[in-house]
Amino acid sequence: MGLIHWREAQRKRSRAESGQTAGAREKCVLCGGETPYLRTVPIDRREGYLEGAGQLCAACCREIFESPQGGDLL
Repeated sequence: MGLIHWREAQRKRSRAESGQTAGAREKCVLCGGETPYLRTVPIDRREGYLEGAGQLCAACCREIFESPQGGDLL
């Protein structure tokens, strides 16, 4: 294996270990469920992203922002 192929293999392994593969989806920070957003999608193009906390799934987002006691969860 040449040096270039070895470096590319190392990069792929590193991305896979950190969850940054092309098809990796964000997980909800509350329930751990998968969200519809790829990790490569910028946060300003997502719904339900809380800066400092992370991505919420649609159900958790509704629970927090649409329920009367939702503000208490933040």
